[in-house]
Amino acid sequence: MPSYATGRILFEKDIDGVAKPVHNLDLQLLDDDYGHDTLLATGKTDMHGRFRMAYEPKDAGLFDIPDLKLSVLLPETLYTKKATGEGLELKRVLIPLPGFESPVATDVKEETYDFGDVRVKLYEYLEPADGPTPRLLVDDTHVLPQTQRAGRKLALTEKIAEVATYKLGLKPWPLPLTKKMEAEKPGSTQTDEFFVEMMLNGFNPVLFKRERTGAQRYYVDWSWKGQIQDGVHYAPDTRCFFDRVADGKIGKFVLIGIEIAKRFGDYTAGDDALMVPPKMYTPEDGKELWDRVKRIVRSNYFVFGEAQTHLGGTHLNVEQYIVPVVRNLRANPVVSLLTPHFYGTVDINHAADGLLVKENGGAVISVPEGSAAVVATIGSILRAGMRQMNWHGFSPRTPQATNDRYAHAANVYWGVLTRYVDYYFAEHM
Repeated sequence: MPSYATGRILFEKDIDGVAKPVHNLDLQLLDDDYGHDTLLATGKTDMHGRFRMAYEPKDAGLFDIPDLKLSVLLPETLYTKKATGEGLELKRVLIPLPGFESPVATDVKEETYDFGDVRVKLYEYLEPADGPTPRLLVDDTHVLPQTQRAGRKLALTEKIAEVATYKLGLKPWPLPLTKKMEAEKPGSTQTDEFFVEMMLNGFNPVLFKRERTGAQRYYVDWSWKGQIQDGVHYAPDTRCFFDRVADGKIGKFVLIGIEIAKRFGDYTAGDDALMVPPKMYTPEDGKELWDRVKRIVRSNYFVFGEAQTHLGGTHLNVEQYIVPVVRNLRANPVVSLLTPHFYGTVDINHAADGLLVKENGGAVISVPEGSAAVVATIGSILRAGMRQMNWHGFSPRTPQATNDRYAHAANVYWGVLTRYVDYYFAEHM
């Protein structure tokens, strides 16, 4: 005669004061044998988080009264090489939920043993949600709900060792791109051509806006309007103008001028009452002044790009999707489509918290050194950028010019991605 183990799995935190069950969660019932556990049964929770697993007590071993141990498993979907060695295939595996302390009942003789309500910390939301997007809760133990891939651990170990050689002076630090370019060809990073290249294809690839319908003049701008500054550094509003000139089928962009708008209000209070009308600068103003003006623009490009494109668009924008997907989707075939591409993101984001985001889920944010921004400014800029991110109806921007390499590459990747998604749904839905 079989015996039974029952219970209910709930999220660690209630939602609006109501316990939230964890559905379709994979479970294992084990006989706890000091590191040599014996599998007695497997099962899943139902839509109400409840489970009932049948097992044979004799499977615990001769003269052994079962010590029932409940293990919670999470599905992971991996890309692995096919047995033929050609191409990849999706493989679904189950791993123990990191940080979960399995409840153990010793010497169970009852025909039905009830574990009761078991709380699991499964991608819990950070509260209070002080950041611009929902964040994953990582407590003081720093145990992440997803372990690092073996390859990433190895790569990190190698990189840490490499960095140590730089810090000890055993090797010179590698040069960043701009310094490397300058070493090879002095002045190459100060040209107007490189300025356009950075705007279109750098770490913050901006979208050039057309002045009016049908015009061949475009602009990109960054405004500090309403933003608090530190009152020390100079950070005016900037607007760059570009003409699209003949080159191939769609032409290329060239920089023709930059407007600078100074603010003389109370910088530390975000007062925009006193604004000097913008002044236009062009290459005809002389190389020294023109280079200084471009440097001011590049400062704005970096500050806004770091807050909106990097921290917002890369880290926080993705994490806000990962948390609800893992919390709510397990039996859905969409899981196998999404989760391989999510793997490692929460680990990377948590590591970035020490560099880009400080305590309390983004309430305190690092400020780029040497800029006029303060903590509140970066938070405000970040929120403004996040409000514009919407995947509904998304597609990459249409290439605006031959030197818009980012858009050309993005559309190639988008085509590959959409074909793969179509293939996936045809195969699995």
